[in-house]
Amino acid sequence: MRRSPGTGSVYRPAYRSASGEPRKGRLYWIRYRVGGQTKLEATKTANRQDAERLLRQRLARVDRGEASLPVAERTTFEDLRVLIWDDYAVNGRRSLTRVNQALVHLQSHFAATRAATWDLERVQGYTSDRLEDGAARATVNYELAILKRMLRLGHRLGRVDRLPYIPMLANQNARTGFFEKDTLGALLQALPPDLRPPVRVAYLTGWRLPSEILSRQWHHVDLKAGWLRLEPGETKSGEGRMFPLIPALLTVLRAQRKATTALELQLGHNVATVFHTATGSPLFYRTDRWQVSTYFRKGWKEAVTEAGLEGRIPHDFRRSATRNLLRAGVSLPAVMKMVGWETTAMLRRYAIADESMLREAGEKLARLR
Repeated sequence: MRRSPGTGSVYRPAYRSASGEPRKGRLYWIRYRVGGQTKLEATKTANRQDAERLLRQRLARVDRGEASLPVAERTTFEDLRVLIWDDYAVNGRRSLTRVNQALVHLQSHFAATRAATWDLERVQGYTSDRLEDGAARATVNYELAILKRMLRLGHRLGRVDRLPYIPMLANQNARTGFFEKDTLGALLQALPPDLRPPVRVAYLTGWRLPSEILSRQWHHVDLKAGWLRLEPGETKSGEGRMFPLIPALLTVLRAQRKATTALELQLGHNVATVFHTATGSPLFYRTDRWQVSTYFRKGWKEAVTEAGLEGRIPHDFRRSATRNLLRAGVSLPAVMKMVGWETTAMLRRYAIADESMLREAGEKLARLR
């Protein structure tokens, strides 16, 4: 038995085998005193460091005069995972697929221990392991944010009695890609014809291509009044959004309406989605979750390769559209409202001011002087 810091100890109980030989148990126990009485507690772990960590937490709680919370002591990773699943379902969040991807990595590090033992040391160990595995810093931060959310939900329900400090990493991998007219033209040329209209709309509006453009149905398009709409609850922030049908955007949507009408006559039924394949199949559909069709993913991947634009992603259109609006003199609040940026900090993070914008600013300054 090894004495740990404070007045407690960590040990493995001794027992005798069937043959009468003395042996040690596999799992550790802790012993400490509360109110003059000795308390024994099973840690349910074979890792001595985890057992000592739990003992330190118990001793700190005794020093603060806090009573034990049996429910909180038994809370597991699985308990908290159920809480965040329920939270996403109740609030109608649409990124549960991404959350599940984060939970897979978190589970590998935290599932074998109880939430009461999670502390800064364990969190930093997780962060180091993920970075060594090659995970991007933004990805690790997302996973840490999910861990924070799980713990906060557990704390509200009394399942977690202490929220450990979870430091986030400085984000050094924000993307800065833009589409210029020449690169856009090369991409459109390489794309299948039925994928070109939504890409043009993404370049003009900066809306999220998978969830906010491919999901549009014709009742979201008002060609007469001149608006393209996102209803409340359809966006990442939950707020609705409208984009005016500027001439270039109106031209794309009118042509798409004409092509859809011709296809409806050929098929003998209505096609609800604005953007679809040549056979009327949607490019964005819902089974157990919203997802982009394999046809679109494959078409995009092959097109960026053929156009020599490897590494480009649809999200680059958000930066491009924002930059173009700012170049046109649109006010920053209007740009944020039209494209869907929630804060100016997000604009700074994505480095909207590219080299060409800085050059234009220098030329304006030169003319002034």
